[in-house]
Amino acid sequence: MKLSFGMQISKSPIKLSIGSIRKPTLADIDEIGFDTFSYYEYFLKLNPELYYEAGFGKDNNAQADPNDALFDLIVKDKTMQEIYTDVLNFFFVENVTFLDDIFIISNKSIYDDDFTKDDILGIIIKENIDEVLEIIQQICCIYSEEEKKEEVPKFKNDIAKEIYEKIQREQKKLVKKDDDGTYNLANIMSAINGRHKSLNYTNMWSLTVFQTFDTFEREITNCWFDISSRSLSIWGDEKKTFDPMLWCKNNYDKK
Repeated sequence: MKLSFGMQISKSPIKLSIGSIRKPTLADIDEIGFDTFSYYEYFLKLNPELYYEAGFGKDNNAQADPNDALFDLIVKDKTMQEIYTDVLNFFFVENVTFLDDIFIISNKSIYDDDFTKDDILGIIIKENIDEVLEIIQQICCIYSEEEKKEEVPKFKNDIAKEIYEKIQREQKKLVKKDDDGTYNLANIMSAINGRHKSLNYTNMWSLTVFQTFDTFEREITNCWFDISSRSLSIWGDEKKTFDPMLWCKNNYDKK
């Protein structure tokens, strides 16, 4: 499910048939801590390959299985059940509980004395967990369409598979970049605080993650627009490269 620009920029929760996913504000993130939020983001992006590479599953002697999906690993690993329960509870408006190999979404805790089946709104299972996590990734501005499209081909033999995996490992080394922290959420906040005409540390905490990144990108666009405008006023625009609409272009749908 691709979230529209309007859905992203709105503060209202994303209403699904199984429950509602909220868009945490900077104040919500501050309440749990920015490090904890980064920890949650890591597990939003976790896949079976990363699971085994990171050494998860050793406590229950889990063996790498190419047929495993993320939900299979959660069912097998109690630690993963607890982690994803915490992550989902942070983003869902309703209560999320892992019980009998499914995540139950309900209006109240299933352990309340007055809890009934009518309080259950929906469940998260193997068939829908990817869509739920992708929606949350979009809310957090960490979703990648390219990663979703990447599929592992089928191999005729083990040698072909080994060669493919070796090439993939080498390619990852080549494209890996040293992150200087520019796009770290805390640094984005700092940058906006230092440049924006009205947003600062006293009033920016009500922004959602998307609104924060959108504001940051608009500031970059406006910076380039100011430079282009100044250049135009001094040197003219003989090659007609100046775009007066640069400051208001829809960058989200363009992506």
